[in-house]
Amino acid sequence: MEPKFDLRILTSAQYDLERIALLHFSYVGPESARKITNALYDAMEHLCRFPDMGVVLPDKSLQSLGYRGLIVGHYLCVYRHIETTVFVYRVFNARSDYPQLWRTLPKGK
Repeated sequence: MEPKFDLRILTSAQYDLERIALLHFSYVGPESARKITNALYDAMEHLCRFPDMGVVLPDKSLQSLGYRGLIVGHYLCVYRHIETTVFVYRVFNARSDYPQLWRTLPKGK
């Protein structure tokens, strides 16, 4: 049996998930908000069994630090696994310039 990793969705990613849900709720309705948040959480749960299932990010600075990306619809969950824990740092719109957004984040987020 494959080892199971712990999953930690950091505060910054949780905030992103809430914003995504509110956006879907406002523009499409409650069912859309429910569907996208369920899809995102379900996909992140898969990382507990398969922490390398995400793609290697094309951004060299993120690559060098071991970050990977899990694509869920139009969203990209930026994560990395350290020892036996998968940390989800952010959830970006995959069509955005997420490397630039990452670089402009305040330190410690």
